[in-house]
Amino acid sequence: MPAQRVPFTTRIYTGYFLMGLITLALGIIAFIGLTTLNKQFDQQNDLSSNLKHATQLGFHAAEMQSRAETFLRVGQTQAADSVDNAYRSALYELSTLSSLESETAKPIIKRVDEHLHTFQKAFKAAKTQRSRRQQLVKTTLPSVTNSWGALIEAYQKQTISAGSLAISNNIWRDLLIIEKHMGQYFESLNPAELELVDEYYQHVMGLIEDLYILESYPPQITRLDIIHDSLARGYSTFNEGVQTTRNYLFLINVVMAAESYEIKYLSEKLTQEFRQALSSTQEQSSSIVSSLSQQLIALCILFILMTVIIGMVVGRSIERPIARLREIFDQLSNGERKVPIPTYHSKDEIAALAVSAEAFREANENTQKLLDKYQELSSQLDEKVKQRTKELEKANHRLKDLSVKDGLTQIYNRRFLDASLVENFNRARRSALPLSVIILDIDYFKAYNDTYGHQAGDTCIQRVTQAMSHIFHRSTDTVARYGGEEFVALLFDTPAPAAQALAEKLRKEIESKNIPHRASPIGCVTVSLGCCTWTPDTEFMSGEELLNQADKALYRSKDSGRNQLGICSTKPPSEGSS
Repeated sequence: MPAQRVPFTTRIYTGYFLMGLITLALGIIAFIGLTTLNKQFDQQNDLSSNLKHATQLGFHAAEMQSRAETFLRVGQTQAADSVDNAYRSALYELSTLSSLESETAKPIIKRVDEHLHTFQKAFKAAKTQRSRRQQLVKTTLPSVTNSWGALIEAYQKQTISAGSLAISNNIWRDLLIIEKHMGQYFESLNPAELELVDEYYQHVMGLIEDLYILESYPPQITRLDIIHDSLARGYSTFNEGVQTTRNYLFLINVVMAAESYEIKYLSEKLTQEFRQALSSTQEQSSSIVSSLSQQLIALCILFILMTVIIGMVVGRSIERPIARLREIFDQLSNGERKVPIPTYHSKDEIAALAVSAEAFREANENTQKLLDKYQELSSQLDEKVKQRTKELEKANHRLKDLSVKDGLTQIYNRRFLDASLVENFNRARRSALPLSVIILDIDYFKAYNDTYGHQAGDTCIQRVTQAMSHIFHRSTDTVARYGGEEFVALLFDTPAPAAQALAEKLRKEIESKNIPHRASPIGCVTVSLGCCTWTPDTEFMSGEELLNQADKALYRSKDSGRNQLGICSTKPPSEGSS
């Protein structure tokens, strides 16, 4: 209904009524908002407490692993007590979190409890294994090896031939070497010491067999039997110590480390969940405050406006229709379409102006509809062109990756390697900068596949290529899969010493991953490498020749026992040489 036909008093009463409603709405909104905020703050306090407990749980897990390693390395009783204290503290944090009603947190807490008990059980077993090792290394083994000198001396006191004396002297010398390498192994845990002990043990046993052939005097044969049995007992005790050492190192480095890592991972997962929940709660609180503020501000503004309107409504009752029509014509002249046109029932110029304004508005609306339709069609066409262009670019990029990338490892394939080798060799010759080639082969990989299956073999290959990408990360480095378990790295502008250092670093990094490999003598996955470098003073005539020399260096490292780096000669072999 037009304003001019509404009674003046009705307009005033209506204004007061609206102001009362706005005031009531202000009170209700403020009460609801404050109540909701109070609940949100209580929830934030609970989440902050849970977040603290979850964080402490991860800290205690890390402390358990650190102190356990310290105890098993140096034998400090204080470190063992620290492990027990950290374990009890972790159980306390876990019991605090167990009261949560969260359906997502409960299974995580249960898994953490299982890993905690498994870690503690493994730590007790490792302490037992370490005690057993100390007994073997410090008491049992020395009691056997210390008797070897007396046994050799007792044998040599009897009348023996010059040949027997020489052999027995060699036996005594080798026994001293065996004893030295046994001690060095338990100090350094170097696998090479095991090989030396075994090598000298077999040699001594062969010398004792030679003495059996030379001796005919029964008492001397009896002494040889005693020496033989003592050496065999010492070797057996040493192997038992080695196995015990491996057992508790396995518990430390694999079982306990895995359980500790899993506990830390799960605690971080709990921490992340609580942090997200806390962040969500804080965002909700902020949203509530913002919404409440906006609503209160809007209602206050409306309250003020109603007060002003009531004061001005009477004076504007006359001026308002003319001002409104002027405003309508201004808006229509600016091209606006959604302009409401009031209806006046009086038979005067104002009603005529209102009719003209309606006709003007309808003309503007028809014109704007045509323009909007044109702009919509133009926008749709532009969008379709952009979409098709993006799809084509994605398809081209995907096709390029498929042609040069290996599907399993996502590094470059043999096809890309062949082209890159030619390009890098020509580039090295033009710039007179060194070009190094490193070829790598996973040791005993067929046995690994036979033992663990091809899926585990694929995972092993992926971990090796990840290590290569970590070591050879320059923009000028090219890492590719040569075939099967063989990989190649092309290192432009890399001299031989630097390339060899990087290859050795890669070998150590892969060995340090401790990927289990029962079929390997070392017990974990290792690699053999070959390295060759082109410089302007070498005689390599092509990248293929450089790669072949690196491949030969690889096979020399494999023939020499694997898990090592082979280095090629700086010059290729001459024609006709073997």
